[in-house]
Amino acid sequence: MYILKDAKERYYIGSTDNLQRRLYEHNSGKTKLLKYKTPVDLLYYETFNTRSEACRREILVKKYKGGNAFKKLINNAHVAQVAEHFLGKDEVAGPSPAMG
Repeated sequence: MYILKDAKERYYIGSTDNLQRRLYEHNSGKTKLLKYKTPVDLLYYETFNTRSEACRREILVKKYKGGNAFKKLINNAHVAQVAEHFLGKDEVAGPSPAMG
């Protein structure tokens, strides 16, 4: 499950089994919803063992959108980005999926 921010400062919440590929698709205009809103930045992501777990979390986070719980996720995203910068992307697995 991931959260993107588009060029117009709007958020997009989705899920995928290959985040790197999906980011490429979004930024290259291959997705209808974000085709004209590129570039997009990855703000936050969580990993799950199954697709159904990721979809459930995606639906829950979409319900958060605009509220305090969503703001907490975005604030935690900054912490994850700092960790990735200093530790390297391969060493940071992302925030815990237990947040919800």
